[in-house]
Amino acid sequence: MATFYFGQNDTSPTLTDTLFDANGNAVDLTGATVHFTMTDRFGVVVINAATASIVAPATNGNVSYTWQSGDLANAGTYRARWIVTFAGGAIESFPNADGPNTLLIVITPK
Repeated sequence: MATFYFGQNDTSPTLTDTLFDANGNAVDLTGATVHFTMTDRFGVVVINAATASIVAPATNGNVSYTWQSGDLANAGTYRARWIVTFAGGAIESFPNADGPNTLLIVITPK
């Protein structure tokens, strides 16, 4: 995963990312739904979005989240996750562990 930088109170650009499996292959999101979550350094959920978007074609594992007003109101560093519910009902988080694959959102003060 990566680190993404935004200014405080920004609503653009849309956050986009590619989800990979343990073998480094893009995750096939055909028939899946995706949620975006973001927590502060204490693990408190600050965003629990109902739905993120799957960017076509679904077989490429690309997802996006369009920031809502207030999402990036507080400067700081946050951990984010994409929660995928596959067509068969299985649920998997990306990334599913901290470490080198951590998805960080850094909001810089204006």
